[in-house]
Amino acid sequence: MIITLYIEPITKQRMKKIILGLSLLVAFILTIACQPFTESKAAESEQHTTIKEPAKKEPEIIIPSDSTLVINLDTIWTGAVGIKSVHITKDGKTAVACDLEGCAVWVIDLTTKKVSSKIVFDRTEGPGYDDNSKEVEKCIREKPVDCCFGPMDSCVYVTLYNANSVVEIPLLQHQVPDATLKVCDKTYGATVIDSSGQKKRVKYRSGNSEKMPKMVSITPDNKYLMVTNWVSGSVSMVNTATMKNEKNIMVNSGYKQYPRGISVDSTSNSLFVNNMGGGCISEFNLSTRKLIQNFPIMSNPGHHTLSADKNHFYICDNAGKAFYKYSRTDKKTIKKVSFKENALLFAVDPSEKFAVVLHWYNSKASVVDLEKMSILDTFKIQRPIGVDFGDGFFIISSYGDGGGKLTKYNYNYKY
Repeated sequence: MIITLYIEPITKQRMKKIILGLSLLVAFILTIACQPFTESKAAESEQHTTIKEPAKKEPEIIIPSDSTLVINLDTIWTGAVGIKSVHITKDGKTAVACDLEGCAVWVIDLTTKKVSSKIVFDRTEGPGYDDNSKEVEKCIREKPVDCCFGPMDSCVYVTLYNANSVVEIPLLQHQVPDATLKVCDKTYGATVIDSSGQKKRVKYRSGNSEKMPKMVSITPDNKYLMVTNWVSGSVSMVNTATMKNEKNIMVNSGYKQYPRGISVDSTSNSLFVNNMGGGCISEFNLSTRKLIQNFPIMSNPGHHTLSADKNHFYICDNAGKAFYKYSRTDKKTIKKVSFKENALLFAVDPSEKFAVVLHWYNSKASVVDLEKMSILDTFKIQRPIGVDFGDGFFIISSYGDGGGKLTKYNYNYKY
């Protein structure tokens, strides 16, 4: 077979185009060659000890000059998959974070800023539930959502999203005696990785909740765990001594039941539960375990805390994009702060001077003056979903948009 090539004669106009093209190519090569070499950003390590010091480009929190509050960025921990919540021990020395998508619990030494241990649950597949539709779906079951601390912060109780359980994790010594493991509803296996990378196999005991447990709180006498169940519309009472479910309390407000935020008042022996579907906070007697009353507050209350004097609630209305100070005795709003974004969760500083309100959908958080009930500042932070305070600092957990992280801020007052 013979192939004949036909070469078209080059005209002056075509020659000009060729010269122009070659000139542009040479200019491009020279531009690249003259640029200083910069290393590409390394992928963030998945090791549990990863710490990233705050970069200069991180957003500053600007507090008005007439305010006495000063907030500064301190430390960022990265490497998690998706951290749903974070809680700090009473002494402010330890933070525990629930990495839902990583099926792990992080224990952080806040003095050294090192991750002292990472507890990774054994993964099993089983039926779970869609967070919005509540329809059954196949999923990984051992997903930590929320936690609270036991007596003297000696242990942490963690809810597992699709396993319908709350797990007891000792913080001082991870190994649980075999005799103790026999006293519970069921057990879960996990691997504990310490700060040096050493691994140890453990088993933890757990108590049964109902479908899709979310928030957990412990009674003042440390005898019971109160667990809100998103799909079942109930609160489970789990005995901490036996780690067995003793009672499931229906949150029956006459509307759709989506229990989420929870708190316990020792002075009135009351349990308070946010009902995001029912537009109210329900109060139950802890002794009789029966409904006392509903506080018809707003459309979509996601989270609440009681004031130190127990006279009023602080509440965030997620769909209503607002934060409330609400009188418990008068059953009416004292003052309301409105936002442009949804307000899912918040935490109040120990002195009860300000709150940090999280806007997960918009990757923002707001600092609210609790005396004036006004917004001091709104700042950007990657998908904030959990927040807790220590003495002079707070930590925000992030879930979504490329991974999970913890961000610590220090604060003080100038006088």
